[in-house]
Amino acid sequence: MSYLDYFHFDKEPFPAHSFNYIYDNKKQFKIINEISETVRFNSGIYTIIGMEGVGKTFILGQIQKNLSNNDLVVFISVTEKTDILKAIAEQLSFVSKKQNIDDVFQIISKLHKKGQNIILLIDDMQDLDKSQIRNLVSLMEVVKYLKVVATGNKSLKKILRNKNYYIFREKHVKNYKISRPSFISATKYIKSISVDALSLSQYKNVIGFLPRMLIAFISNKNNDIINKITTDVIKDAYQEKSENVKIKNVYNVAKKNVDIVMENLYFKFQKVFLFILVILSIYYCFRLFADRQHLIQKIEVERSINEQEKSFEKLY
Repeated sequence: MSYLDYFHFDKEPFPAHSFNYIYDNKKQFKIINEISETVRFNSGIYTIIGMEGVGKTFILGQIQKNLSNNDLVVFISVTEKTDILKAIAEQLSFVSKKQNIDDVFQIISKLHKKGQNIILLIDDMQDLDKSQIRNLVSLMEVVKYLKVVATGNKSLKKILRNKNYYIFREKHVKNYKISRPSFISATKYIKSISVDALSLSQYKNVIGFLPRMLIAFISNKNNDIINKITTDVIKDAYQEKSENVKIKNVYNVAKKNVDIVMENLYFKFQKVFLFILVILSIYYCFRLFADRQHLIQKIEVERSINEQEKSFEKLY
């Protein structure tokens, strides 16, 4: 018996890099709907920027689902070996050989003349090699009607601002910024996914409130890390033949993933430290200002007393 059978899961509840679930975030669904509608009618590049694990890949996957029925969508998940022209050619014409700009342009032109809408979805665009970025720039210069939706982290902003890639600035339609969800949203995410995957008992509370809070805390609300840690926690509970996840199981998994946990805790405490530093700086600024005002008043009082004493001396 596997842990899935033991807990009556009808599927893997927390798969890595899942497109099936996302935090309850209205902003993300608004982005999905807005891009899906506008990219059909407007050429150019749309960018989605955010930290790792905030749902950028999920958003791109949902846009692909929305567009695939009526448009030709090329989804490119960037790695160090990504050849962007070859990837486009393979997906549009099933050609395996390496392509150049002219070949890809001819393929896209033929499809465009047939009334096809060609949309490139590029995940983690900041990881593209410089030569591949130049190829994309050249392609956008030649194919004026090309539509591109790209995700990335803060490094993507530097690429968009690079003077050598002026076409990105000229063709840039809109940038969307994705931030990490709230702590409460992360705990809701863990509960909703586990409950959704339970086939035999929809009301069985496999992951209680306190374990959910602890998982959300040590994962720093990163979707991929939540998926990994939660899966390991459920497996740990299964190995102990427990009916549900306990704090002890989260602690056991945290020890095995100490590098991930410490990195996220360090990030959290770094933010807390900076916050405290800012508060203390503001406090001491006000304190210095107050002390300065008090010193000025004291000097003025002493000066006034001295002047009065001098005036009395003159009288007598």
